[in-house]
Amino acid sequence: MINREEFFDRYWASLEDEGWKAIILHSWKDLPAQIESDVDYAVAGCEPRELLTFLDRFSSEHGWKLVQVIEHEPSAYFCVCMQDGGNFEQIALDVTWDYRRLGHFLVSSEILQKNARQVDGKSFKVPAPGAEAAYILAKAAAKNKDYQDVEPRLQELYREGSRSFVGVLEKALGFQSQHEDSEAELLSDLKAWYSDATIFKSVRSGKRYGLSEIQLYLRRCRQPTGLWLGFSGGEPNNDEALIDEALKPVKPLYRRNETIGRVKFSGMMKAVSLMIRTSLMIETKAQKSLMAGKLRTMIKIDASTDSCQVTQEILAHLNERIVRRIEKL
Repeated sequence: MINREEFFDRYWASLEDEGWKAIILHSWKDLPAQIESDVDYAVAGCEPRELLTFLDRFSSEHGWKLVQVIEHEPSAYFCVCMQDGGNFEQIALDVTWDYRRLGHFLVSSEILQKNARQVDGKSFKVPAPGAEAAYILAKAAAKNKDYQDVEPRLQELYREGSRSFVGVLEKALGFQSQHEDSEAELLSDLKAWYSDATIFKSVRSGKRYGLSEIQLYLRRCRQPTGLWLGFSGGEPNNDEALIDEALKPVKPLYRRNETIGRVKFSGMMKAVSLMIRTSLMIETKAQKSLMAGKLRTMIKIDASTDSCQVTQEILAHLNERIVRRIEKL
């Protein structure tokens, strides 16, 4: 079993061994020593099913498990891998091909991957300065951020690749400037353009649209991203502490956690609703139920059960569920 930093470093070389291109899109300077959130990256040369199958295999080969996959945009997957034991370290890898937001196409894979560069001392590649700038601007607009939030990084990128900076932004986003050789004037033009750029108007509206979005929601309903766990058996006085300890590595995978003693028939629809979202429903005194049989994962606790064993059982269930989903892509 390897630690998170080793997992991170080996992953990019393994992708290249498959003949695929991969780049980390932003905030890469302190990686892998500091992985403070999910790692946003783009790939080319493979299909989603191929990549996710590979990620599952790569994780297994290194003593880890792929335990969460959420398609948050059409062909954009938030994936979490976790150590299968030990400290249960985690890493979140958020992959895309083209960059889309709320169903709106913003930056093409071709732009993102063209002239990708290797950074000295790093195990991965990053976009060319102009391509990274295009991605940063598009992401900032999609999140309704002010230009000032991204200006310092844009200044750095201009200085790293001023010769191609404007050309890439024009091709990617339609930005034009007559001041390519003046940093101050160029960035002033960019600031004025950003506030009312035509390409960002649709995504700034916050509205989702299109057949691909409808299909995405249908997949969420057929393949829920939430988890419903039921615990049974054991001594009541010991169960609570054991369950709490076992779930510590698992709870961060979900945006919402809810613990109850028992789900009754009247609460069944609520439990199903939670499963469709990225939520964790914990039933601490679960009993057998035909209604819940297909939806709830039952874990029996006895005197010999320890928290690590319970955690690993949950991770195995999550991985098996994800593998079934991948096969249907």
